[in-house]
Amino acid sequence: MRGASIHWLLGVCLLIAACAPAQPVPGPAQPGAPAEPQERRAAQQVLRIGRPGFPISASPESSSANNQIFGNQFDTLTSVGKGYQLQPAVATRWEFLPNDNGWRFFLRRDLTFSNGEKLTAADVEFTARMLLEVSPPLPQRGLLPKLADVRLVDEYTVDLLTAGRDSSLLYGTPYLFILPKNYYQSVGKDGFALKPIGSGPYELVEFKTADVFRYRLRPNYTHPYRKPIATEVIWRAIPESTALVNGLRLGELDIIWTGLSPDQAEAAKREGNTVVLSEPSSALIAIDKAASEKHTPALLDRRVRLALNYAVDRETLAKNLYRGYAQPLNQVAIPGTPAYNPDIPPFRYDVAEAKRLLAEAGYPNGFKVQNPLDYTLGFGVLDALFLAVQDSWKQIGVEVGLQRNEVGIWVDKFYARNNQVRNELISSGGSDPVGILLFFRQFITCNNPPARIIWCVPEFDRLMDLAYAEPDAAKREQLVREAIKAHQAEISYVYLLAVPQIFVAGPKVRGFTVDTAAFWTSDNVYKVE
Repeated sequence: MRGASIHWLLGVCLLIAACAPAQPVPGPAQPGAPAEPQERRAAQQVLRIGRPGFPISASPESSSANNQIFGNQFDTLTSVGKGYQLQPAVATRWEFLPNDNGWRFFLRRDLTFSNGEKLTAADVEFTARMLLEVSPPLPQRGLLPKLADVRLVDEYTVDLLTAGRDSSLLYGTPYLFILPKNYYQSVGKDGFALKPIGSGPYELVEFKTADVFRYRLRPNYTHPYRKPIATEVIWRAIPESTALVNGLRLGELDIIWTGLSPDQAEAAKREGNTVVLSEPSSALIAIDKAASEKHTPALLDRRVRLALNYAVDRETLAKNLYRGYAQPLNQVAIPGTPAYNPDIPPFRYDVAEAKRLLAEAGYPNGFKVQNPLDYTLGFGVLDALFLAVQDSWKQIGVEVGLQRNEVGIWVDKFYARNNQVRNELISSGGSDPVGILLFFRQFITCNNPPARIIWCVPEFDRLMDLAYAEPDAAKREQLVREAIKAHQAEISYVYLLAVPQIFVAGPKVRGFTVDTAAFWTSDNVYKVE
């Protein structure tokens, strides 16, 4: 399974001539380490990063998928390295509680928030309790689904408790950004969203929705285990890929964080920039059951949903649209991860079978989806992908409009919050950075509040609960694969492609590597003159 993914990635590397820079690009061991002899560090270490969209708030409460941004200002309870290995962060170590009801975390004693207060177990307890008590639930709640209670042990020790044995809780802790209890309570939720503070090496000096995050190194502060080089990190929201490319070309950007097509990435590489690939992400279309019941009942028929899958030529999309960067997808798990089930057969491209299924379901001439397909860019997704799907469905008589959303609006629709309502179809996907489908499960579980449930598959939840309670890793992986198969059998998604995220760094950028995109930080990146 993992070998297949490695062979595929090697094939991608051969196809594009280089997944990494043509010349070795060493990163410094420490901020003060000397640069290469032929290069000199730039005097101004201001790092400017462009990406297609942003979370809607400056607080990590707003999203569970923007660790790269929030990680400048906040620290997480644990972190993730290569091979899905948990690593220390705020917690230096952890142990399983002997009565099988949770995990004990031992915290660092040398972290402070930017207002000077120490980070203690009370802040971890406050943050975790928010997941239990805030309504509507915070996005991170879905990443610690079995969290049942929190218990302070002493000033630097805290227990996260579950109703029984559960391995998933540990793998949710890299998403748990620690919030400052006293400050948060003094300014309130709205005040914190406008002016958040954290224990990370940077502080937020400017935020504009859908425009800019500007972080600056905290003055007179040395972070105990992170040693960032850039004095300032500026994230800009730039929805159009041509504008991203022009920003890099004109020297207004140093890094493009996703949003480019393979052709644009190749052109950027020819101009002397570095192209880096991350682990694959899924590109999918979720079918909302409640919205379909209300607006387009045809989508409730499994034969119709199967027809929509047969009508998409994934091989051609992977070859032509993504220039071989992508591979066809037939399930919510990512190829190469422990969760991926290799026994699920691929969807063949079969227009005749799609038309036959539609006719059998009572739609010989097709039908129109009443509301447009909502989508956003990111995770390697391109506008052209949804245009191609729209055209494919026209061939079988199914008409659907397209609505591209700014990422903050799309997130609100996906979570059914801030008065946003999902249409029948919405883009979905993401990576699996901890290897047990934890990030994706939060979107497809039946345990969500009713408004957030897209399509409930009870057997999937049953098997996932068994998997997360299983202490043996091999047995746990097998149960997860069985759960994936149960979910796929319902055909509640249109499965498209697994696509590596594409990142581009300018010719003066050094130390830019992406081991795990979900948990990447800019700490090791610097610029030369």
